[in-house]
Amino acid sequence: MLVSNAFRYSLARGLPGLANFFALALFTRLLGPTGYGSYALVIATVGLAYAVLFQWLSLATLRFAQSQLADRATVLVSVRRWYWRIAAVVVVLVAGVAIVGVPDLPRPTIVLAGVLLLAHAWVEINLMLASADRRPGRYGWLAGVKAGGVLLFGAIGAWSGYGFGGVVAGACVGLVLPAIWAAARDWRGLAAGGVAATEVALGRYGAPLAVTYLLDFIISTSDRLLIGAMLGAAAAGTYAAAYDLTQQSMWTLMMIVNLSAYPLMMTAVERSDAVALGALGRRHIGLLLGIGLPVAAGLAVLAPGISTAAFGSAFAREAATVLPIVAVAILLGGLKSYYFDLAFQAGRSTKGQLIVAAVAGVANLVLNILWIPRFGPTGAAAATLAAYGLGLGLSVVAGRRVVPLPFGGADAGKLLLAATAMLLVLYPFRAGDGLPALAAKIVVGAAVYATICWLTNPAGVRDGIRAWWHSRAAGPPATGWSS
Repeated sequence: MLVSNAFRYSLARGLPGLANFFALALFTRLLGPTGYGSYALVIATVGLAYAVLFQWLSLATLRFAQSQLADRATVLVSVRRWYWRIAAVVVVLVAGVAIVGVPDLPRPTIVLAGVLLLAHAWVEINLMLASADRRPGRYGWLAGVKAGGVLLFGAIGAWSGYGFGGVVAGACVGLVLPAIWAAARDWRGLAAGGVAATEVALGRYGAPLAVTYLLDFIISTSDRLLIGAMLGAAAAGTYAAAYDLTQQSMWTLMMIVNLSAYPLMMTAVERSDAVALGALGRRHIGLLLGIGLPVAAGLAVLAPGISTAAFGSAFAREAATVLPIVAVAILLGGLKSYYFDLAFQAGRSTKGQLIVAAVAGVANLVLNILWIPRFGPTGAAAATLAAYGLGLGLSVVAGRRVVPLPFGGADAGKLLLAATAMLLVLYPFRAGDGLPALAAKIVVGAAVYATICWLTNPAGVRDGIRAWWHSRAAGPPATGWSS
């Protein structure tokens, strides 16, 4: 079931991921370093507000929509009430900021940023609902419309001559449309009882997560705000482009695994099935490493060619320096967020996750302040790597006291061997020399990695492929690994 769901979510996230990549490549070229830097700072601010105000509600929807906390309708009504309360606070805050004003930021853009926040939050809640309901088709449709709308209308806004403000306006249109559609599908005619008690339970679960995601945001996004303040919008734009490319490619793939595994693992927790939880955990960590390691290695070794192909010459040099460091950092952060942090959520001990995030977030902030003036964007990338490494270590140690999750050490060693072999083959050809050559290197690297994985059989991947092939040849689907 885990592998099958992962395949379905790979389709559901694949096209949106491509749309996000094209949006990144297009916006960097249309706006330039300074314009893209200003756009990235607006998006970072919206991301900060989402992390503090709404992200906990998205995760609570995923955690409890199909749980024993209450019936589904009661949970949804409670989620909706929380959303409207927070939305009212957002409207007041945005109005106040627009009245006071922000230097170099037009008031219409401030208002659009508020709209973008509300629409993004509502779409994310509905994506988590689709995942909780195990509907990858609905998830993929909604994610695809969201990403495609941002790309289409954002490009129209950029071409209109309004600069980064036009892109923000276009992104608003691209998000509002799927938000309206989602509101009309699953949220009408809900009848529920005991809503007040469920709202309190959601609040108690989510309050530590709100602070946790604020601290996670400090690690993942505050660096570009600090770069913008210390070095200017152009430096922030170059750093944000490299970071966003790495995060979108790696975290999208790792998110696919998490979306398929999370509901299954939470179901095992609700049923107190330790055997099923352990088996799912081993498969989960194996898939995360199996996807994350080669992508991180490929981004690191082929950084010059990737930077030139994705961003153009204006971004390429600085981005090529930042990419390898960020690739390793994102891998560590993905393992923490998409696997080891699940121990706290499964045990409903989100305060432990908060403490881990607090230590890592403070470390990141201090290192950014120390290293950005001295090393520039490279210092920010190094600070992110150090913070994610610290956070991962703490999450592993503290999470095992709540819900022990397996490490998958033997499989990790085999996957690391395959990634190292790929690195050794690609390293002599790492220089950027055109898109066709880059594509050829990616194919060769993938072939080397796949060959080593086939020979070493991590997580039973070779056995699984054979079982799937025999089941296809025999007709009815076989049970076991392939199911």
